Amino acid sequence: MLIALYTLLSIVLTIIMLCFCSLKIEVVIKRKQQLNQAKVIFSLLGLIRYKILFPKIELQGTEGLKAETKAPGTSNKPVTIDLKTLQHFQKISQQLLEEVVRLQEIIRWFLSKVTCEKLTWKTAIGTGSAEDTGVITGLAWGIKNMMIGMFAHYIRWQHKPFITVNPSFNKSELSYSFHSILRFKIGYAIWGLNRIRIQQKGGVS
Repeated sequence: MLIALYTLLSIVLTIIMLCFCSLKIEVVIKRKQQLNQAKVIFSLLGLIRYKILFPKIELQGTEGLKAETKAPGTSNKPVTIDLKTLQHFQKISQQLLEEVVRLQEIIRWFLSKVTCEKLTWKTAIGTGSAEDTGVITGLAWGIKNMMIGMFAHYIRWQHKPFITVNPSFNKSELSYSFHSILRFKIGYAIWGLNRIRIQQKGGVS
């Protein structure tokens, strides 16, 4: 009886401790010399780290894209995302967007608990035509400012975002690097998911 009680108490204390622990998510995406790469790193307590690597992401025209993955406990086989998969993803994205609109109060609450430790987004772009490059550069600035502006009022920023768009007027070029580090307490994520579950069941969040 005592062993069972101690075991239950240990589990409860562990869950409570985890709720106060911060989960850090680091995302790095870059393109250089026509090679697209990405990695996602999950860190807990600065000791437990889980890394997913995408050392090679290839665009394959109308067939979609092909990505190689490397992660602990996986077969590391190439993953091909074809047009059908992209269409399915688009449908899911639309459903998620509808959910975001419906659950925006909860999402805003959770985002207010998220700290962005770092956000750098650099792009170099050019078409070989100065006029076209100028237009595309303006569009790139607009897209970046719009995307960051969507979250700027909710997320807590440890440092100001650093974004650049460098035009290459005399050559055709596309390179970019994106590096973001987000941190939040696991307890907030659990509480937010619980509020979403209650609201989806028709309860009061």
